[in-house]
Amino acid sequence: MGGDAWETSDLMKNCGELCKGLYFSSHFAAIGAKGKSRTFVDQYQTKAKVLPTGDGALGYDSAQLLLTAIGSMDSLDPDLVQARAKVKDKLAVIKGFEGVSGNLDMNADGNPAKSAVVIRINEKGEFELFKTVNP
Repeated sequence: MGGDAWETSDLMKNCGELCKGLYFSSHFAAIGAKGKSRTFVDQYQTKAKVLPTGDGALGYDSAQLLLTAIGSMDSLDPDLVQARAKVKDKLAVIKGFEGVSGNLDMNADGNPAKSAVVIRINEKGEFELFKTVNP
């Protein structure tokens, strides 16, 4: 069992056959994605010509969270310090956000309680979704 750094490393190049059948935890799995996540994978792959990794999914979700927070505001304060503080406050109260990397609830510290995935390295050496674990 490994951690999310396995996904963005040269794991298969360095480990090869020995890694097949192993598992690791991460934020996102492109192979086996369903629903909103599948749509993200298809659109990402069409544009970039590669499957997205957890980093791509987290980046997408971060942008969507920011847009959600800003969209819930009546206006943006022209004072950038005040505007940032108000956006931060709006981010901290987002609950039930359905991202492509899973569902999450933000907390007052700015940290998400969110889904995690367990990825299995299949017989082809691909990283496929094995299980989603929710907090």
